[in-house]
Amino acid sequence: MYMGQDVLLDGHAPDGTPEAFYIDNVPGFALAVQWHPEYKAELDPVSQPLFRAFGDACREWQDGRRAPMRKSA
Repeated sequence: MYMGQDVLLDGHAPDGTPEAFYIDNVPGFALAVQWHPEYKAELDPVSQPLFRAFGDACREWQDGRRAPMRKSA
């Protein structure tokens, strides 16, 4: 599936529907998901790393550091 230059599929549902993608070769946090990771996030082992990565990226941005590129999990 072609999603665009530097847009990489990083997760899909069992039926093949794209569920997560990220932008390659960019600093910081560039991730999109096709579900509600906030729904019961404290119980979801897939959502927890997403929120940790986003929090880390926010703290690095606030501290003036350039965050490394991250994938969804």
